Order: sequence, then C-alpha cells, then structure tokens
Amino acid sequence: MLARLAALIAHELPAARRWSGPDTWRGPLADQVDDDLRVVAHLLSDAVDELRRLELALDIDPR
Repeated sequence: MLARLAALIAHELPAARRWSGPDTWRGPLADQVDDDLRVVAHLLSDAVDELRRLELALDIDPR
C-alpha cells in the first residue's frame, strides 16, 4: 500500500506542476506544497525499501 501511494504521488507531481490557469494558485506556497509532496514520496519509498529489507531478513533468520 505504501508503495502504491508513493508511486501515485510521484506520478501526479508532473501533472500538478503543469496544472495552472487563471483561477489556480501559483507562487511560493504552491512550490512548497510541490516540494513537500516530493519529500513525502521519497520518504514513503524509503519506508517501503526498509520494510522489504526487514521482510527479507526475517525470511533468512526468523529470530
């Protein structure tokens, strides 16, 4: 589930950056949200990697 969420955020970021028009907001706040989403996607990806490593370690040594 975390992997799907990270992939979804990473997939939607380019579309969110392209999304602009007369009634949309841009500027420092939008840039910060974009940066925050990128960080969240990165952290989720790291969490998924760590869970996979732990799962592999448990398969090798079930202690």
